[in-house]
Amino acid sequence: MKNLGLISINEDSVHFLKDEQGLTMFDFRSICTSIFKNRCSLFDIHFFFRFFFQILISIILALVLTSCGATKGLRTEDKRVVQRSELYPVIDTQGEKKEAWFNISIQFYKNENSGQLLVKQTSDSVTRVLFTTPFGFKIFDFAISPHDFKVLSCIDPLKKKKTLRIFEKDFRLMFCPYTGHDALKIYYSKNDTAIVVYKLKNSGTSYYWINRQKKTLYKIDNRSFPIGGARIYFDYTGGNKFPKIILKQKGIKLRFELEPFVR
Repeated sequence: MKNLGLISINEDSVHFLKDEQGLTMFDFRSICTSIFKNRCSLFDIHFFFRFFFQILISIILALVLTSCGATKGLRTEDKRVVQRSELYPVIDTQGEKKEAWFNISIQFYKNENSGQLLVKQTSDSVTRVLFTTPFGFKIFDFAISPHDFKVLSCIDPLKKKKTLRIFEKDFRLMFCPYTGHDALKIYYSKNDTAIVVYKLKNSGTSYYWINRQKKTLYKIDNRSFPIGGARIYFDYTGGNKFPKIILKQKGIKLRFELEPFVR
């Protein structure tokens, strides 16, 4: 058996090494470099690439199947330009929905952080997201628009490119929908005439589920690669102006819970 950087190859199996947090690591360039440096046999190289392409095909099939599952029970009847107001965003520049406070809980594997989240629409295209501890210590402050993400402040443990990318994607999905000027595919429920679903290119491919009768956004089903997308639920029960929001990240054990409150 030969140890090739992050992966060990022998004639019977392939073993991925893991980091300190138990997360699988995979660096294709490092593996290929290690293969040639260690002068593996042709059998080992053939076995590795066969395994790699099997994983690649599995990922492609999974993406195809999940995209089909997102529109199950729906029918396509329309394709047109959609206005932002038709998505019933949580935060808007119109009326009394310019600013909202939430008690927020972020669960990542066995770790949990909680505090207060201020979400404010500062212009037609920019949304500010400010996270503080219950004692007022600032954790991060972001300015998000459809095509830009600015880190105004952030504590050092969260200043990692991958972490910021996840925050950008998830907060943009929750609070910053963008329809653009292209015609969007529109789906309708086969069983409920009040349900309409818009397909957007927002942080991957996103399906916005709208209840036209209640005039609310109640679910977003996002498909993206390589993180795996997210599913977001908006609960307006209780007559609140702002919904309770639950986001579940696919592929990693990440969960956001946002409970609105009046400050």
